[in-house]
Amino acid sequence: MNSLSKGFTHFYNQLGTCRKVQLKNLRKTYLTHLKFALGEDAKELSSHASSQVLDDFYIDDEVVAKSLRNFRIFS
Repeated sequence: MNSLSKGFTHFYNQLGTCRKVQLKNLRKTYLTHLKFALGEDAKELSSHASSQVLDDFYIDDEVVAKSLRNFRIFS
């Protein structure tokens, strides 16, 4: 886990965005897109007991809304 965290930080810093992010931001982004792609089945891959935990603590509503807008454009 430490190596993954250091690798994420290293490559993110290469982007030069000057925004402070952590591995938890990567996890939240991953779980948000997983929930968007798989719906209720995302809890199985995330090892959470319920979708409510994902919705309350991990799902980024802004990312979901943006993804839905983009999806509608291409549909």
